[in-house]
Amino acid sequence: MKALDSADLQRLQIVVDVICREAGKTVRSPEMQEVAALLIRLYRHGLTDEVKLLSVGRLASAKRGSPELLRSRRGGD
Repeated sequence: MKALDSADLQRLQIVVDVICREAGKTVRSPEMQEVAALLIRLYRHGLTDEVKLLSVGRLASAKRGSPELLRSRRGGD
């Protein structure tokens, strides 16, 4: 498992910030804390591509009941 340095944490923070903004949640919300923990685990296991992390984070956020994110992905029905 990869140890994270400050550059790794900064990359993850950017991804988490985008997901939080899209979901309309703060990073301190329980849902976003779970998403962030998932992304950290994946990153430590080698998934370091920001686009892939963003996709996984968006899916995880949507599965945790973020209706705002689901609406934005479907075009705001």
